[in-house]
Amino acid sequence: MRASFPERVIAPAQYGPRFRAPMVYLNQQQGLPYERLTQLCQDFYGQPLSEATVASANERTYQQLAPFEQRLQVLLPQAPAANLDESGGRVAGKLHWVPVVSTPQLTFYGVHPKRGREAMDQFEIVPRCRHFVIHDHFKPYFGYTQCLHALCNEHHLRELKFVFEQEHEPWAGQMSRFLLDCLARRKQEGVLEERQFQKVRRQYRAILKQGRWLHPRVQGGGAQSKAANLLRRLEDFEWNVLAFTVFEEVPFTNNGAHAARGMSPIMPPPGLCRAGLSDLDFSGRCGKQLVVGAAYL
Repeated sequence: MRASFPERVIAPAQYGPRFRAPMVYLNQQQGLPYERLTQLCQDFYGQPLSEATVASANERTYQQLAPFEQRLQVLLPQAPAANLDESGGRVAGKLHWVPVVSTPQLTFYGVHPKRGREAMDQFEIVPRCRHFVIHDHFKPYFGYTQCLHALCNEHHLRELKFVFEQEHEPWAGQMSRFLLDCLARRKQEGVLEERQFQKVRRQYRAILKQGRWLHPRVQGGGAQSKAANLLRRLEDFEWNVLAFTVFEEVPFTNNGAHAARGMSPIMPPPGLCRAGLSDLDFSGRCGKQLVVGAAYL
């Protein structure tokens, strides 16, 4: 009696998808270098593993996940709120940039030699967002006027902590407590009605006014202190700072994108593996769903 041989087995000995999948995951999501992966394989399984094998598995995953990446580029702009961030990474020893767009369910990573608008335009996600995007004060984000902008208050808390603890300015401590109180209130009672918001905004402005006694607003250019620059941003972007208090879809922070960045990936030379992050898109998604995409290998 004879059974048909598995179609995917084309050599006397080869690595199957259940072996290749964790190798891709450890390399792309956990940032384990090729050399250490080969050592891990030898230590765990007593089986040699070449760097070219891992590179080939990465390339295969990248190609198989093209439809997944395209679907991300459709779904993310439709989200009621998307978190934006970016990090640095190296491709063949040269600095590249890794823009991230994420929701609680989906994460997109790109890789581009330039930082800012050119990279975001190429991936065609942020330009098609029509709802809220949550981010820090990176200026190119504000160039997308077709969407609504909310600012990450975790970034504000870090800056306020510095001004309060290092510069010893009381208004910064008050603003930190104010923002955290607003967050706690939202968790307990939900978003504010218009009359409630007007009261909250008056409290917000009163705290900033205390800061202005120390740092009068200067018209025109010229260098200013970190505290003065922070005050200017909190004043000029008041609505963007407080958006989380009145819109249910707006989170307090863009930490979803910040956490999704993880370790900045170091991509291998182009001759060894095509530089692309589709496998990172998928492993970020898999991390949220606790699965490993062996089927894509």
